Amino acid sequence: MMKKRNISIAFIIIGVLGFVWSQNQKKKYRVLQERVSNYQPNTFNVNAQTGNEYLFSFWGNDEESGLQQWANMEFTFKIETQSGNWIKEDTISASESEEKGGVRRAGNGDDIRYTATRSENIIVTATLLEGDYLDLEVYENLPDKTYWFPVLFIAFFIVGLVLFLKARNAKNTPANHVRSNPKK
Repeated sequence: MMKKRNISIAFIIIGVLGFVWSQNQKKKYRVLQERVSNYQPNTFNVNAQTGNEYLFSFWGNDEESGLQQWANMEFTFKIETQSGNWIKEDTISASESEEKGGVRRAGNGDDIRYTATRSENIIVTATLLEGDYLDLEVYENLPDKTYWFPVLFIAFFIVGLVLFLKARNAKNTPANHVRSNPKK
């Protein structure tokens, strides 16, 4: 039983430390990080180089804590090259009415990959239509493993937490309590 608990604690520690490490690894490839909190079109330029792959990551969020307040978030984005080639344009939205911890949250996003065919600026226009903020991050040549590492380490943490709770529960069940002087 103590062995299961130690294994679960190891999984939790690996999950937390691995997640922090993997987020730091991702930062090495980030070429743009912006938070949009106004309701006007915001334009950003990314200097793209021929053959490099770019990951555009958008995430919008809204939090509401008042009575009868729904959390609603909506934003639009457009990605195009300086020469006028359209990469992607989309509208993302989310709505949440269920209260969790006194707060209603709505969040949603999208990731777009693009490989530059020539060296030129990529123009990103993001507009927050409703909600609290929109985060935009752009990564250059981000390896797939680095992209998926945070998810892997979150899984380690969750498995460790489940194992820890199971080990703790097993220790407290009546079947595991042995009387020191059983009656015959």
